[in-house]
Amino acid sequence: MKKIIFLLLLLLENLLFSEYVKEGTYNGTNDKKISIERYDYDGEKGYFITAMNGYVHTSTFKIDRYLDIAENEIIDFPLDTHYKDYEGDDGYNCTLKIAFLQNGKLVVDSSDDCGRYDRTFKGEYSYSEKDSFVPEKYIGKWEIEGGCAFITKNTFAYDDRHPNVIVGVKEEDNGSLLLDGVTIDEGRGNRTQTRFKFFSNGNVSIDAYMGNTNDKLYNNYNNLRKLKGKELSKCKTFLED
Repeated sequence: MKKIIFLLLLLLENLLFSEYVKEGTYNGTNDKKISIERYDYDGEKGYFITAMNGYVHTSTFKIDRYLDIAENEIIDFPLDTHYKDYEGDDGYNCTLKIAFLQNGKLVVDSSDDCGRYDRTFKGEYSYSEKDSFVPEKYIGKWEIEGGCAFITKNTFAYDDRHPNVIVGVKEEDNGSLLLDGVTIDEGRGNRTQTRFKFFSNGNVSIDAYMGNTNDKLYNNYNNLRKLKGKELSKCKTFLED
């Protein structure tokens, strides 16, 4: 009995002195990633988890939760209901059990009812600040026909129809910026890479790929003019909207 009380007190002490879990990108082995986002809109609060196995498979999970997640907690994240509706398979269920450890570590397990692709998310992940945020010097907005492209500290878009949450950042030797992003449409995720080439006048050229840079080029824009001053208000990021 004394041992049980001691363990309970130890657990309570760990929770009291734990830090809150950081939002952003957590990297696993074999190019697996977990993206954690806090949402707060229309009176609802909670967390989105986007799990990625390379560029092959992406699933989204969600919980409603008013309190911030702290280190040393273990939480079940059910599959996002939008994903189930989109797939048209009401019988499919999957839950990720995530242990939030100290020092930015995660351990992910999956429920027995998860399909084989969702079971690949099992494993250990580590928080990466570098892959979560873009350096200040790259942030900006650029004009395209009928809209704009933009880079914020943790999102980007190469046109108005493809907003991405950043899950990877690479500053290349030639001065280009290679961004790894995931976009969600009705719960279905798609992970791709986009390269921004910067010119001395602030303009950019953009190459957007269907997956990573080894895959087919999906779209590209050349020498886009950088927006300045009052022009910036004409370009709304999806978070500003």
